[in-house]
Amino acid sequence: MNSLEVMASAWTSQALRMTWVFTLAVALVLVLRRLLRRPCGAEAVPLLWWLVPLALAAMQVPQPTVRVDALPPVVVRIAGGGSWAPPGPAPGWAIPWPLLAMAAWLAGAIAVLALIGIAQRRYLRRLAGARAIDIAGAYRPVWQAAQNDLGPAAVGALGVRIVLPADFLARYTPIEQALILAHEQAHARRRDGLWRLLAQALAALFWFHPLAWLALACLRQDQELACDAAVLREHGAPRRDYANAMLKTQPSPLMLPVGCSWSARHPLTERVAMLKLPVPTTTRRLAGHAALGAIVLAGSFAVYAAQSAPAVHHPSAAAVKEALVLFDGARTAVTDYWFHHGYELPANNATAQLPEGSLIVGKDVDGVTFADGRLTATLRDSAGGGHVRLVAMPDAEHQTMRWQCESPDIPEIARLHEGCAYVPAGASDDGSGRATFTLELAVGVAGQPAHLHSTTCLKGADDAYHFVVTTDKALPPWKGKVGIVPAPDGQMEIHARITGGSLKAPVTPILRTRVGPSAVIQIGRVVAGVDHTLRLDLTAWPGCGTPRPVVDDGDVHARFSGPSARVMASTLAERAGLTLLDPGSLDDSRPVAGNFEGVPPRRALQLIGSLVGMKPEFSGQTVRFVAR
Repeated sequence: MNSLEVMASAWTSQALRMTWVFTLAVALVLVLRRLLRRPCGAEAVPLLWWLVPLALAAMQVPQPTVRVDALPPVVVRIAGGGSWAPPGPAPGWAIPWPLLAMAAWLAGAIAVLALIGIAQRRYLRRLAGARAIDIAGAYRPVWQAAQNDLGPAAVGALGVRIVLPADFLARYTPIEQALILAHEQAHARRRDGLWRLLAQALAALFWFHPLAWLALACLRQDQELACDAAVLREHGAPRRDYANAMLKTQPSPLMLPVGCSWSARHPLTERVAMLKLPVPTTTRRLAGHAALGAIVLAGSFAVYAAQSAPAVHHPSAAAVKEALVLFDGARTAVTDYWFHHGYELPANNATAQLPEGSLIVGKDVDGVTFADGRLTATLRDSAGGGHVRLVAMPDAEHQTMRWQCESPDIPEIARLHEGCAYVPAGASDDGSGRATFTLELAVGVAGQPAHLHSTTCLKGADDAYHFVVTTDKALPPWKGKVGIVPAPDGQMEIHARITGGSLKAPVTPILRTRVGPSAVIQIGRVVAGVDHTLRLDLTAWPGCGTPRPVVDDGDVHARFSGPSARVMASTLAERAGLTLLDPGSLDDSRPVAGNFEGVPPRRALQLIGSLVGMKPEFSGQTVRFVAR
């Protein structure tokens, strides 16, 4: 899977969640808008539509994450970035459906936005012959169109203009004229054009969704009713004159996407019926606004709460141990079934001839079930809760069955039981229940250069690289193991367990990183000026037998020994896009050595110069070395 496919897969998952939230929010508003119009007043009802964008925004707010790397005597540093993109499949013509879905969605949204822009531009072109007129007390500039079928309307989102038809003075009575101007100015004051622009954008984003277009039409209607109510409240106008003004308006042949048109296309029956209702009192109107605002905030908070990070639990080590003890008999039954049924795993407890999950219990375990290739023990709430799993990893070729211990909701599972790993929901694998990684490890002690280097393949969360370091004779041997599991958002979670050395007790640092520069774990203490620390430089990437991915973040990541200062300076200058002037000033006979990890190229040039008693001088895109 390449990086584009990874992005498309993540995008598809997010798009499905957004569509679900959008559907629920719009459906709720469509139900409430009519029910609340009479008790809360028509002026307040458009507030309900805020629920849709706020709900979509709430689902994007990140949730607090579990802190897994806080250990007082441990210093953990993660350097670098890049993206974790597992090795892609063999070349072929197949295009993953998430990529097709993303392309179709984006193409549809762009097409709809283009149509909206064309419609708006067409309307504005028809206004080419309009002229500004002076209307006393007008809130916004007023223009009179050259045609009879344009206007009345409030055109635009920010710089709103009120447009009147060419026969405005002849078609409407003075009272009707005042009411129409008050209506359009109410649109401008309420910034209805801006909210319609936002609604048009959401409709374009969800162009395939029928509710998106129904919601757009209903929003327009609610805005018209709200302005009608505002005019009647502020002006106490004769309702018959207001209704006559509606009936006299000609339907416009052009759509006005961003703006508010006084058009007969809006359902007149409902607007005229609203004119018969009594004008709400100030108290009732304010209470209506408050009630609808509370509904919108409550709905948005509910969406935010629904996006909460997966629950985490903190059971005791005894509870986890009991779960693993209860797994013993179940694991044997599953393995026997697999061996005697053509190397196929059983579907559930009954197939494996195990008791029901609720019958395999203990003091701290509420039940053990087998499904989807996993044995799962549910810990009782009184023991801290959570789940412990054994993932079956069958090997039919060698007729062996291995089991991988993990937990989706107990972050410290590796500390509670060796060999178990925290694999939160959403972590990916290679499709067989087992993720494989290549680990490059360099180990050094007492601040000295690394003397232990290893490249190894880790298969599954229970696989780890073990090491013993006895270089520092003043201390007990350092002992440790390092394992890797996939983590959400394309990250890798590195688990280590280190004992001995200057540590009084075992520590289990956990850190997350991506493919790219090394991650660093430095652990231990400096006592009386003497360095008693252990340093692990770790570089990992998905898959085994694959070359190390190249991630260029602009910095220098190189360990070198042998080239001359002149050769290294020329190489680094070229990487930095600089021209090295007078390279002959640098020694070309003596080899130099160094280790650059995440060093900017210009800083690397300074370090090279310091090795030979020189310093670089930068001028624009050139650099020269001079004696210190």
